[in-house]
Amino acid sequence: MEIRARSRQKNCDHCVLIKRRCDRRSPVCSRCVEKGVACTYAKARLVGRHDSGENGVPKPSLGSTMAENSTPSPSMSNPSSESTYLETMPIPSQPFATDTVIDSFRAYENEIMIDPFLNFMGVDATLSQNQCIIPGAESASAIDRPGSPADKETMDSYEGMVELCHELHPWQLHDPTTALHYVVTRIQAFTKEAATRNEAPFMHRYLYRHHTPSCMPTCFANNMLYLTRTPENTSMVLQTLDISIKELLKTERCRTAATPVEKLARTQALFFYQIIRLFDGNIMLRSQGEKDIPLLHAWIGELCNVRDNLGGLARMGDISVRRKPPPEWERWIFAECVRRTIYLAHSTLMLYAMLKDSAESAELQFWTYAHRWTLSRHLWEAKSAAEFARKWKEKPHFIITNYALNHFLKFGRGDEVDDFAEIMLSIYLGRDAATEFISAGKVEH
Repeated sequence: MEIRARSRQKNCDHCVLIKRRCDRRSPVCSRCVEKGVACTYAKARLVGRHDSGENGVPKPSLGSTMAENSTPSPSMSNPSSESTYLETMPIPSQPFATDTVIDSFRAYENEIMIDPFLNFMGVDATLSQNQCIIPGAESASAIDRPGSPADKETMDSYEGMVELCHELHPWQLHDPTTALHYVVTRIQAFTKEAATRNEAPFMHRYLYRHHTPSCMPTCFANNMLYLTRTPENTSMVLQTLDISIKELLKTERCRTAATPVEKLARTQALFFYQIIRLFDGNIMLRSQGEKDIPLLHAWIGELCNVRDNLGGLARMGDISVRRKPPPEWERWIFAECVRRTIYLAHSTLMLYAMLKDSAESAELQFWTYAHRWTLSRHLWEAKSAAEFARKWKEKPHFIITNYALNHFLKFGRGDEVDDFAEIMLSIYLGRDAATEFISAGKVEH
């Protein structure tokens, strides 16, 4: 357990340094969020099981060596060599670092190398202190590697979405025939799906089956409470929600290292909370949610650094991919959830910014890079490793870059569309055309 020593200092170190008044917002003040710096108090010191260095700065864990080591790893030196699984070692956790939105949202072709014998969930791997801690990494933020620019086909695919992105009107939110109504309604339904089915289009039902970070059961409980709220208990439900969010931020602020699954869990938990706060209609909830938008952006950016962006599979044909030995089922689930969480969480934040008519050019840079995901209902809905391996070989699956769906529309079928793909198709084609494609392409049983 970590305990913060009592401090009489009223303003954080950064605000003192620049001689500005600190709003003392907990767990991190607004100015530190804006500048992307640690919000610390000189007289406060964390003591406990995570030891700190001589200057009171918590020692970070292994993960930034790739950014600082002058000798590139095999995957970094060879752009065509990409990993399929995600790093198991704890990665330096800097949840309140926000260099720039552009840098945070780059897609990385050279993924972190994987040891396939380690449990990526962090359950079975026992790491020594020396394995987890390296000196001098506390200043490292996101691993800065060149992104993969979106190709012309991907950029051209955005032209069909002008109506949704640039011609928004308030009445469209209440017209069931509009794409905007459909998308917002689907986003609002994520919390219900998580509460009733333990899944969402970006969260597989088996994702946390063997290892569940503590923030996820709390998030599940809050989704359930919010779904079943009544006029009589709404006040207590929202109070519970507020306490849970503050606890999540406090826990992540004190964390010195996080495994990839912990990074994914906290991002998904905050994403669910933001859906409630930003789309509930409560002006106070919305105000609180807007303050944490930069934090969610930062956490999405950190996920980009551990993502398998499918660069290798994207360069192969559909049949060649099916002939390739499939990855371990649970590792595929995790990797696909990372990809979908990055894509859908950022899309939701962008939609909210557009509804407020405040989308920034820095955030729009997200779409100039390649963000890949897998379109295959058969793989996503497989119920066992054996079924997954069989569907990998028998059924087509498509690697999609952003909204470049033309290849799938030409060769795919409606029965291959899962909930995530249906949202993307509805944005790309419009709701009516997407429904027609899905219905016409379903296989009759």
